[in-house]
Amino acid sequence: MRSTSSAVTALARLAGRGGLKGSAGVTLQPKPKQAEHFTGSSGIRIVDEPGAEGGRRIGDISNNDWISFGPINPSGIDTVSLRVSAPSSTGASVELRADSPTGALIASSPVAATGGWNTYMSQPPVPVTDPGGSRTVYVVFEAPSANSFDVDSFTVNGKGVGQGDGSSPGSTSALRGVGSNRCLNGASQTNGTQVQIWDCNGQNNEKWTRV
Repeated sequence: MRSTSSAVTALARLAGRGGLKGSAGVTLQPKPKQAEHFTGSSGIRIVDEPGAEGGRRIGDISNNDWISFGPINPSGIDTVSLRVSAPSSTGASVELRADSPTGALIASSPVAATGGWNTYMSQPPVPVTDPGGSRTVYVVFEAPSANSFDVDSFTVNGKGVGQGDGSSPGSTSALRGVGSNRCLNGASQTNGTQVQIWDCNGQNNEKWTRV
């Protein structure tokens, strides 16, 4: 996308809220994803903690609790890494599964001790298996003992999952926030172009060029 630095900032803010959706069928998923930005959950609790990225993390985790994110297309994702806090090693792990908490296994990561609840470490990246197509991804917690670790965020590595509808470089489309349903707007100002999030109106200042 052609953008100024302010446009990049606005894109990042929109992406952090769950991804950007283009009206031409392009979905951009942020590579770092905060655990508390889930779309569904079972059994867990969001914990306010200043040391966590974004000031919050997922806690009160028991065996087979889960959070989910959707839709996500794992195509182009090679590995995923979890940022966790865990006072000690308990043999716990985190599994990524497609479509349901018992669906096809996409990835599995052991949870190593970090030394304390407010000491965070990114776990070594683990490979991701692409189940094909856009799926709801369930993050399932396997915890032999309750409340043994908390999860702060996830980072995926690879080319990414932006999937178009065949649009070629040079084509234009709007960028729409999945959660807010509002558009990235390059409003013209007397002192230049100000990028902002605004109600979609179909005008040219909402169109961005694919490069």
